[in-house]
Amino acid sequence: MKNKLAYLGFLGFLGIFGLWSGAYAFVPFVLCFFFFTYANMECDELFILNLRRAGLWSATASLILQGILLCFMVWRNMTQAPVDMELSAYETLVLTAAAGDTVTLPGFFFLSMHLLIAYFSIIFMLSLCIFMFSLLYFSKREKRAVEE
Repeated sequence: MKNKLAYLGFLGFLGIFGLWSGAYAFVPFVLCFFFFTYANMECDELFILNLRRAGLWSATASLILQGILLCFMVWRNMTQAPVDMELSAYETLVLTAAAGDTVTLPGFFFLSMHLLIAYFSIIFMLSLCIFMFSLLYFSKREKRAVEE
């Protein structure tokens, strides 16, 4: 492979594993198969500049979305969690560790953890999409500039 960015395409197999095993937090990794398209592309200075720009756009969007998500989850857990959940605030979930110790959690905390994992998976998928589409946009703009 001429371009080392193509090695990120192997992360797509984690997405296949997530689909196969039911661990849906890994499903956004399927988008990483996109990076195999850069296997034969030359890695020049302009491509590295485009990578940096796309990474900046993706990281900025990811930080903003994660901040909004955490504010939403704090608001949700402080105001609405015991009212609208299947498990009320008084029902507890008992988790048993490998050493035999038990931990008791309120039920809405357990459900909130699942929502948090789902939301972070969505944010990861969105940041990957932003990275890929912005890299595609910058490369198309580069090709148009070379043709003119």
